[in-house]
Amino acid sequence: MKRKQVTFEDYEQLMNQRYYALLFAKEPEIVEQFYCDLMIAEIVEESDSPTNLVKMNSHLVVKDKKSGKLAGLKLVFPREVKDHSSISVFSPIGSALFGKTVGDQVSIDFNGETKAFEILKVFPDTKSKVKIMFPRITVFGN
Repeated sequence: MKRKQVTFEDYEQLMNQRYYALLFAKEPEIVEQFYCDLMIAEIVEESDSPTNLVKMNSHLVVKDKKSGKLAGLKLVFPREVKDHSSISVFSPIGSALFGKTVGDQVSIDFNGETKAFEILKVFPDTKSKVKIMFPRITVFGN
């Protein structure tokens, strides 16, 4: 299994959130596994990171492998989830997507069923709103 890549800035922000994340987690086991993965991730400088890397505040398009449906998402901290297109980095799908790149596939268990997704496109955080015109897939609970 290839290691996730994480920018130094994301690593620092996420490590500063560790105790808060665990204290308020809806699914603490997901958060704990996220931090275990983060501890062995390859840390890269922002300038050296792939342009298609899923980072904090990235906008991305994923495809449900079974249904073929597309979803546009933005990966954020839990306190920044504002609408149906924002997904917490500490949710099962958010933690699976973080640190992955275009073409990678992730799987999550959802209500006893395994859901598989492929990352089709990543738009880096441009500090401006990027509107992705796809409906959200309903399995992305926060």
